[in-house]
Amino acid sequence: MRASARVSSSPSTSDGASCDHSESRDHSDRHISGAERIVSASDIMRTMTELEHRAWTHSNGRPDDVVVSVHRVDEDEITHIPALTRETRHTQTVDDAHRAITEILRDAGIPTAEHALNVLTRIRGMRGAMLLDADTGERRDTKDIRGVRVTALENDMPTGADAAEEMSSSAAAKPYYCEALTLASKVQYHPAVCAELCISDDPDYTTGYVSTPGRYVRIENIKPADSPQGGRVFLVRGTDDEIADCIDYLENTAVIVHGIPWPPQDNRSAHRDEPDAFGATPTTDLPTDLTTFAEHSLAAWENKGLRRYPLEFSSAPTPHTTVSGSDAVLFSSSNYLGLSEHPDVIAAATEALKHYGAGTGGSRLTTGNFTIHTSTERTLAEFTGYDDAVLFGTGYQANGAILATLATDIPEAPSTAPANTPGMTIFSDALNHASLIDGVRMATRGNAAVHIYPHKDMEHLENVLAQCASPRTLIVSDGVFSMNGDIAPLPSIMRLARAHGSWVLIDDAHGTGTLGRTGHGIIEYWSDARRQDGGAELSHDSDLRPDLLVITASKALGSEGAAVCCSTPMAEFLRNRARGYVFSTSSAPASVAATQAAVRTILREPERVHRLQENSLYLRNQLREHGIPLVDGTSDSTPIIPIFIGDEADAVRISHGLCERGFHVPGIRYPTVARGQAILRVTTMATHTRDDLDRLVDALRDLMPHPA
Repeated sequence: MRASARVSSSPSTSDGASCDHSESRDHSDRHISGAERIVSASDIMRTMTELEHRAWTHSNGRPDDVVVSVHRVDEDEITHIPALTRETRHTQTVDDAHRAITEILRDAGIPTAEHALNVLTRIRGMRGAMLLDADTGERRDTKDIRGVRVTALENDMPTGADAAEEMSSSAAAKPYYCEALTLASKVQYHPAVCAELCISDDPDYTTGYVSTPGRYVRIENIKPADSPQGGRVFLVRGTDDEIADCIDYLENTAVIVHGIPWPPQDNRSAHRDEPDAFGATPTTDLPTDLTTFAEHSLAAWENKGLRRYPLEFSSAPTPHTTVSGSDAVLFSSSNYLGLSEHPDVIAAATEALKHYGAGTGGSRLTTGNFTIHTSTERTLAEFTGYDDAVLFGTGYQANGAILATLATDIPEAPSTAPANTPGMTIFSDALNHASLIDGVRMATRGNAAVHIYPHKDMEHLENVLAQCASPRTLIVSDGVFSMNGDIAPLPSIMRLARAHGSWVLIDDAHGTGTLGRTGHGIIEYWSDARRQDGGAELSHDSDLRPDLLVITASKALGSEGAAVCCSTPMAEFLRNRARGYVFSTSSAPASVAATQAAVRTILREPERVHRLQENSLYLRNQLREHGIPLVDGTSDSTPIIPIFIGDEADAVRISHGLCERGFHVPGIRYPTVARGQAILRVTTMATHTRDDLDRLVDALRDLMPHPA
């Protein structure tokens, strides 16, 4: 259900005196604002009361009119999206704030930055947002003084959470931060929106924001204190039809934003004793014990259809396995080469277990640096063509450690740089893995800013690199993207890096052991492509080698852990400065030995790589031949095969149907993928037989809604 409250008042009657609301009245001098929630039917009455309370305690005084309405929204009509990454510019003056805004817009490739800011500061009395063309500055909506209103939105912050961090001094206690980030996340989710600028019309609140794809930047002192100035501008690109679709989405599509981070702490402490905008007082509404808190949060998660229940596997991750007590053909494992159960890998792990024991008892810098660790690092460095490699417990840990450490140690921009220029700007692909996304978020706590560029859009990346004022830039990308199975354009990324002096980090988790003629990963893959085009005959082309290459042992290598492959000075830097390395117990010797044995097995048995690549291509061709659609852009060279379904209910139905036929293939739905873009994520292994592949195709033909 959507419950909303609309408040209107006139300056002359802000004390609550009655006024005429006939159709002929001129409302141009009236203040109109609103708030809404998306809640379950059982919460409607409570929510209406809370919204009404907020309306009667508005910062502009007592209202003339309060209109509360309720609209039904079915669960399958709601789009679930992730929150933007947050950062703050601590600008000291209005001029500093305006300079920061124009710099951010220029970094986003918007040539009309100054014009947009000028329009924003001149808006008065507009209830919604003004849409301006990002390239020409012309107005693209036809809403006149009304503007485009963004409605039908909610976040997953629990009621009573500390969401009112940025309450004004008024009794309204409006949770600016949570509402603003929720709205900005919805706005940026539409592809026609390039940026948003916002100034609150609350005279007591002087923090505004700028958002660009993937990025939300709070701007302090965006207007003078006690100023009633306020407005909102969306910068857009697209045809008239695309802009119309954007407006319809903003005004009508119900959205719930997930992952709103806890509010930032600054010098405006919240009025903790006052109720927040949802009528909850943190000291009384939060559960008093941790177990109850967990139960409430889980219930809310389950009500949104997002709770997961892990299946139990009682055998090795081989093609034929046992899942929750039933036999199944496994088409969802990352044990791509079947090395997890390889006799040589098991033997190496067993020998290390006997020799070194089960655990190390210390970190690498204390008592946990065993011979097998240093030996395996040399093996991984040689395998990838780097001088050195640094072992980490997981790929998630490795990515977070790299990004947080660089952002912490990078010096501030020189005094000659524009005001508030970060020491480093990170450019991250929009479809990067969660470990990179979270690593980038950690980096923004240091001396770094982030720009999320559209997926594999090298033209956009080139434009924003050219306009970036930071003295250091870092391009971050998956090698193989884990949902769509497509491959990063490494030659283009490296060309741009050379042209703009950027560093490059590639996470080759799904490419190591699967890409290239001998399974050496993304560098070999693009080197092979160059050779086929008549280029140099090199196994590891030096100009294709990123500064930092992250590989994981938990996928094609069949073990666990990860390594950062890099230069020797960079490796020593991480060993001394990366907190995820310094303060973690080193990996178990058995796992490390298994990783080393797996690499040696790939070198000794390249036919495993060939079988994997043959199986992947064969299955793709069979699916296409039988009219089963694959996701656009997926590569024929990876073992990740995304089958496009679209409708979430169909994805669940087909996944369950496959399970009943003895196949384990997960359906991937929002919020992992966009609404209406559900897929079946199939992965192949070198150890699958042709019969396994053919039977899967036959089952899909029976279950797909409309095979060609």
